[in-house]
Amino acid sequence: MVKISVTGAVEGPKRLRPRLEPLVFEDLAKLQEGQDLDFKRTIEMDKTERKAKLVDDVVAFLNRGAARIVIGVEEKQGLFR
Repeated sequence: MVKISVTGAVEGPKRLRPRLEPLVFEDLAKLQEGQDLDFKRTIEMDKTERKAKLVDDVVAFLNRGAARIVIGVEEKQGLFR
């Protein structure tokens, strides 16, 4: 049998993830894709490979920290178009 006892106050997480400021449409023209931003024209859920690619992108961004995937945006060479 294992007995666990806690003395004193229990603290929350030491490292808080940074929060992103809200984006407005006009801001998109100033942004470039990178480690914390990805533009996607559409999300296609009809094939397993496409679903897996989206899940991979989401998981990578979750592991990175505060990030955005903006859907419904065309881009050219990583820039909003």
